[in-house]
Amino acid sequence: MVEMLGSVRLRIAAFVLLIVAAFAALGVYVVRQVDSDMRANAEAYLGSQASVVANAVRPLLEDGAPQPAIDALVKRLGAGVDSRITVIAADGAVLGDSETDPATMENHGDRPEVRQALATGEGAAQRHSSTLGVDFSYVARTVFAGGGPPVVVRVAQPLAAIDSTLSDITRSIVTAVIVTGALAALLSLIVGSAIVRPLQRLAVAARNFGSGDLKGRVSPRPSGEAGEVADAFNQMAEDLDEMMSSLSEERSRLRAVLDSSSDGVVALDAEGSVTLVNRAAERLLGRQEDLLGHSLAWALPDDGALRAVQASREGKSRETAVVEQSGGRSLLLTVEPIADGGRWVSLLVLRDITESKRLEETRRDFIANVSHELRTPLASIKAVIETLQSGALDDKAAAQEFLVRADAEVDHLARMVTELLELSRLESGQAPFTKEPVDIGPVLSRAVERMRPQAERKGLRLDLDIAPGLPTIVGDAERLEQATVNLLDNAVKFTPEGGSVRVSARLADAAVEVEVTDTGIGIAREKLPRIFERFYKAGSSQVDRGTGLGLAIVKHIIESFGGTVSVDSTEGQGSTFRFSIPVADS
Repeated sequence: MVEMLGSVRLRIAAFVLLIVAAFAALGVYVVRQVDSDMRANAEAYLGSQASVVANAVRPLLEDGAPQPAIDALVKRLGAGVDSRITVIAADGAVLGDSETDPATMENHGDRPEVRQALATGEGAAQRHSSTLGVDFSYVARTVFAGGGPPVVVRVAQPLAAIDSTLSDITRSIVTAVIVTGALAALLSLIVGSAIVRPLQRLAVAARNFGSGDLKGRVSPRPSGEAGEVADAFNQMAEDLDEMMSSLSEERSRLRAVLDSSSDGVVALDAEGSVTLVNRAAERLLGRQEDLLGHSLAWALPDDGALRAVQASREGKSRETAVVEQSGGRSLLLTVEPIADGGRWVSLLVLRDITESKRLEETRRDFIANVSHELRTPLASIKAVIETLQSGALDDKAAAQEFLVRADAEVDHLARMVTELLELSRLESGQAPFTKEPVDIGPVLSRAVERMRPQAERKGLRLDLDIAPGLPTIVGDAERLEQATVNLLDNAVKFTPEGGSVRVSARLADAAVEVEVTDTGIGIAREKLPRIFERFYKAGSSQVDRGTGLGLAIVKHIIESFGGTVSVDSTEGQGSTFRFSIPVADS
């Protein structure tokens, strides 16, 4: 557009220069033509005068009149005309002159017009007069009289009049050229401004459009063809604005959908560089830097993933791979080829399957643990039955002992099944829970009283310490009592005779914190992270006859009310289990 505006200005300037040059050339031609015509007319006029003078001088020459008579005649003839008349003998001597004494004049035989006249009968010249010091136009004619040598009659007229006329004409033409050029320049400025100003507005609008500003318009609307171009520009800007708004909205929707997805999405180009990535992918890949423009090998340095991408490209098919990351996280990678996707040639979908794998492992562990826990009591019961069948039934004392053992194993199985059902109901959310304000003091008192007989049988001291003025919490009193009893059962079970178990409650950080502390055998440090898992038993087999489900039930109950559970223990010194539940809103 800028080049076009410059071209318009250059063309207008060229037209102005062309007009001025045309007028100047015309002026030069006119001056030259006028000069030529005036000089030709002057020569013709002088030629006629020379003929008249020649006719007047011829009688004197035929009569052989003396030189003074000829000079007198010439002066009389010169007095009536505006020309200078000179009569020159064949040898160049001046016989008469209308303005000067011939005696004082030099020989004129070398004058070009004189030589030409003597040679051809007529001569003409325009030159500077050495006698008068001005430019003259000369015309000479030969006169023959009485058979003697020819005499030359010359008539001259100054060129000053012609030069003055030509100067006037030249000045007039120069003035006309200047005025015409000025008018042409002014007119060109007016016309050029009328053309260039709309084009400038169009150029500004075009630059704004090119820089992405589609809100501007060409205003005010120019007239004529420029107005039609402006209308086209404005319509184009409006269409582009609507198109870009639509594309931006679609892009925002696509980005919102991608960013709200829990699965990572990555698009690759033909060189294997990342051209699109959503937030989930950035989180799963664990990169703080911008992934765009980097290669997949940099973003996801895993041989299996790279092989899956390569196989998908070569086979034009879907490929999958499992990526194991540091920290124990597992990703399922799905690679899909993209047809007609422009720069995009491959689409990668990343799904975090860490929890799924953990649940699968938990399921397998659960089945294995249940099988293991059921195998021992069932094997013991079967052994009792086989022993009784083999003859021990006849021995009443032995039979009674075996029946007691079988009954204990059946109780153990019943307890295990009950706790499994309870845990299953807690995990599935089917266990009946009520959430209401609960005073933790009576709950802990009931739990302590339930376990006191068992503690006394083992010779243990059981204490309860509840801080005064504790606020109420939101929970289920029965479930909280169950959780406390489970913790006390473990504490009593793993505390040797003569030890102590203490239950306390206090306010800590807008929550009521309950601690069950014992002086028992403690738990090894490496076993603490798994202590709340199902079927996990940290005690020795001689002491621990539990199912390994009690602490898992405690964890689910406390977390159901928005609380937390933890343990501190030193092997050989005892353990402290604690749980905290937020206080009820006042």
